[in-house]
Amino acid sequence: MLKDIYAYAHTVRTDEGTKVMLTLRSLDGTADTGCRFKYINPEIEFNYQSLVDALNEAIDKEAKITNNQFVTNERNVTSEEVDLDFDKLMEEFNTILHSIPKEKMPDYAPRITQIIEKTLGKGKKIGNAQRGQEEQIQVIIADLKDMLNAQ
Repeated sequence: MLKDIYAYAHTVRTDEGTKVMLTLRSLDGTADTGCRFKYINPEIEFNYQSLVDALNEAIDKEAKITNNQFVTNERNVTSEEVDLDFDKLMEEFNTILHSIPKEKMPDYAPRITQIIEKTLGKGKKIGNAQRGQEEQIQVIIADLKDMLNAQ
């Protein structure tokens, strides 16, 4: 039996009060979670609209990254795995960072940190990424490109 999503619901305390969150992808392995949508946000608020938005965003991101090569309306579509090279991805990330003019870096730095933490987890740095996290690095690169193209 295949499952598209298996997640972990839990509460967190915030300044606004208690929220129920849904962990869709446990980046540190502390919860048994998973999702067939590899570009889905790791954690969302546990409500219907947040889940719909996260799924739509993940599908759109995969379509953009793969030039719609693996996203179709057909059911049970199988595709070959794309082999991601850790070193090339890290090189691409660094190339993107070095393309940002130094005078604009103070404006971009908080947004870059936010993109990295959204994908790797709070307090995580791209320099600590390890082999096996190529998909997450690819997502970070796509988000950085989106951020820079929006400016």
